[in-house]
Amino acid sequence: MDRQLSNPVGFIEAMRAFPGTPVTFIVADDMESNRLCSRLDNALKSAGWAVDPIPQRASGILSECVVLALQFNEWQTHSRLRDATETLGDWLNEDGIVTAPELQSIKTFSGVTIKVGPRPSTITMFVGLRKGWRWTLDQLVVR
Repeated sequence: MDRQLSNPVGFIEAMRAFPGTPVTFIVADDMESNRLCSRLDNALKSAGWAVDPIPQRASGILSECVVLALQFNEWQTHSRLRDATETLGDWLNEDGIVTAPELQSIKTFSGVTIKVGPRPSTITMFVGLRKGWRWTLDQLVVR
């Protein structure tokens, strides 16, 4: 069964609070991940986010979830970009599309990088990732 947004209209409305948020996608090389990437791409564009036109193909193996990557310093501040990324992750996680944060130390992109990997292969992994999203964010010291 494919991962999908249970309430696309509500998702788009929630994401409209952050128009212009720059986004680039990296997607795994499987059909289900590509379909989810397309759904998220269309929804975020509808919400006014600045989405790169063509998703990048992953050059290696991606985590079994959707990874939301920001620069380390962005995760540690009350920035608009962090707020947008956290809202996106909370919404997806609540919708059963498990997410994980990634702290990037090397500046590769001035926005959020969304890495769409395959869905979790076990229930244990799904539950652990789902709980881990909020726990990890709560551990970050916000200045």
